Amino acid sequence: MAKVAEDYFKSIFSASAIQDPSQEFEEFIPKVTPSINRKLLRPVSMEEVKRAAFSVHPQSAPGDDDFTAKFFHTFWSIVSGDVFSAVKSFFTGGRLFKSFNHTQICLIPKVPGAKDMSQVRPISLSTVVYKIISKILVHRLQHFMNLLVSPNQSAFLKGRLISDNVLIAHEVMHYLKTKRFGNVSEMAIKLDMSKAYDRVEWPFLWFMMERLGFDARWIGWIKEVVAIVSYSIVVEGQPFGYFRPSRVNLNKSAIFFSKNTPQNTRSLLAGNLNIQYIGAQDKYLGLPSTIQRSKKATFGAIKDRVRKRVEGWKRKLLSAGGRHVLIKAVGEAVPIYTLSCFKLPDSLLQEIQDIMRVEVGNLPSWGWRSILEGRKVTEKGLIWQIGPASKVNIFSDPWIPPQQQFTPPLRLNSFATNQPVSRVSHLMHENNEWNQQIISSIFPPAITQQILAIKIGEQRDKITWLFHKSGRYEVSSGYRIAYSFSHEPTELYPHLQQRQGIWRDLWKIKAPPKILIFL
Repeated sequence: MAKVAEDYFKSIFSASAIQDPSQEFEEFIPKVTPSINRKLLRPVSMEEVKRAAFSVHPQSAPGDDDFTAKFFHTFWSIVSGDVFSAVKSFFTGGRLFKSFNHTQICLIPKVPGAKDMSQVRPISLSTVVYKIISKILVHRLQHFMNLLVSPNQSAFLKGRLISDNVLIAHEVMHYLKTKRFGNVSEMAIKLDMSKAYDRVEWPFLWFMMERLGFDARWIGWIKEVVAIVSYSIVVEGQPFGYFRPSRVNLNKSAIFFSKNTPQNTRSLLAGNLNIQYIGAQDKYLGLPSTIQRSKKATFGAIKDRVRKRVEGWKRKLLSAGGRHVLIKAVGEAVPIYTLSCFKLPDSLLQEIQDIMRVEVGNLPSWGWRSILEGRKVTEKGLIWQIGPASKVNIFSDPWIPPQQQFTPPLRLNSFATNQPVSRVSHLMHENNEWNQQIISSIFPPAITQQILAIKIGEQRDKITWLFHKSGRYEVSSGYRIAYSFSHEPTELYPHLQQRQGIWRDLWKIKAPPKILIFL
């Protein structure tokens, strides 16, 4: 097994012949400025090393020295000086000690009786000093990632969501699925590279960093951390083999065609591209690329995963309270990623709960239906913050808190100004103050007072969230709105309001959650 694993990783980590990419990047404009380089290359400090060390999870898997980060955290007052000297030596000399830069690969079976490498999950075991140096490099670079990475990459960056890519891919696949006529055929190609950076050749990485404008010292540090590292395979607790990668690791790729694409064209293109898989029932970023007519069949695997988790626990080793807490914590977490993009059928949600209790448009996609379902909730809490020369529509846009719906009065255009009144700006003077005469002639006294109380901002109109003082959407307030769709207001039932007060008092009791659930 050790020999099989070693040969496997040597093959995927071995470089292949690559072409000189210089011509494709002749007009490429560097993005890393001298100012950015100065910040990246600044001298390392003890505070920076400490912050990096304590950002490593205490129980993260240890390297071949068997020390976890917990050891360094606990005895930092003793080992901090030596750790700082080792890290400073790297950033001043540009070299990493061989013992720090050796990584062991431990193979974790995905299924019982794993027989090939596709059925095991490799876990890299690095030393804590190596992790600290990597953390420092990451912390320095992360402030500039939005400048370096194009907007098309919507994952792994702060402020960007991977679910954006899921929904875009879903809409593309839905378009191909519904395009049945016309002389022009279309296709989409999914490139699946075992891991996020599996096919990156080192020379190409260094070339791109130079073209981006990174200083030679920074490139040298990255080379030392990712290219000079050596590996061994750990099988049954023992390390085997020793090799260095010349790249980081096209296992599975797929090609999809619109319905009007002739079969011979499909086969020809797939053959020329050396892509064997042709079809649409595939996954992208862990979620279905296309949604079948039966939504329950499409997302049925979620229920199976929940059941597998719940039934996999040994009941005899858990108390009733402990089992309840575990089911709630794990069972409810399984569908979360899918629910961030798609609405699950009510019947499927009901079945999942049973296990745990042991504008739609023409031919809309299920992803689009899911977005519109969520829009019903957010629309209840969105309101316009009025700015100068406001273009907000008086009678159709929400802008008076709480949100008001109006019917335009008769002869709306026949006011003394002889000007049409449809935008909020029509209710203002030229100095962007409210025109009380026009407002009072349109609206009843109560609404007039509400409008006059609205402060006109200095910036242009913008949408804000009504139910939080920051103006930003908050999940808890969104949940309350969604809850109100299917529940009567508690104001209509005084006994329910009293019961809510009792619940609030109960949850304020200082006791473990596993005890509180029985109260």
